[in-house]
Amino acid sequence: MIYKGSCHCGKVAFEVEGEIKDVTACNCSMCSRKGVLMWFVPRQKLHLLTPEKDLSTYLEGIELSSLTVKNLNGRAL
Repeated sequence: MIYKGSCHCGKVAFEVEGEIKDVTACNCSMCSRKGVLMWFVPRQKLHLLTPEKDLSTYLEGIELSSLTVKNLNGRAL
């Protein structure tokens, strides 16, 4: 079976080949709130549909350790 997916904005698209038998449920605050179930496949079963030249990373060129972090207690909001 071939499944299609993308990043949250849709710019990076991919196909994954395989059979979904088992999934992993993470209990961290983000995954449990969203009901995320994860499925892992070997790298050779993942095929990018977005040209490699169009791929990038978030916050490219920024040294994260140099940033000032302000904590927000979102649970109290």
